[in-house]
Amino acid sequence: MDMTRVTEFWENYKTKSATNPNLYISGNSLNVILPNNLLEYANAAAGHSGFGAGARARGIRRSVDNAQQAIKDIFETPQSLAKFLESSEKNADAYVEGIRARDLGTAIDQRSANDSWSELYAKYDINTLANTFGRNAVIDARKLLTVNEFELRFGLALAAYIRG
Repeated sequence: MDMTRVTEFWENYKTKSATNPNLYISGNSLNVILPNNLLEYANAAAGHSGFGAGARARGIRRSVDNAQQAIKDIFETPQSLAKFLESSEKNADAYVEGIRARDLGTAIDQRSANDSWSELYAKYDINTLANTFGRNAVIDARKLLTVNEFELRFGLALAAYIRG
């Protein structure tokens, strides 16, 4: 890991958070938006920006018990920030490729995730998804998303949603 890039990000956070103490905090979640030079650590849970060929990863999203304390712990030192980055699933690349494929017209599975739940449950380790992203996030995704959107949301294998 390039600690120069991590330290620059840490210093930037310290400057911004002085006037915005809730930076990257959303309820019981953290959504740490990474600089372009650290996007290799991004996870699918953080979503994406842009569409088609311009889609790119955003950062690292986590559900936590105490967001204020978690963000304080993460940005305590450059080393604690590096540890947080290393703990990421680093699965945004597959997610973004799926967004690009979807936006460029690749055939996708539009069935309801809820209606296809037994298939999804057999195909993926749902308990690990729930532990990683939060049980409620998985339940909500099941209820609201298509199979393709569910797979994209959790960064599941690109081959799973490219059909054809």
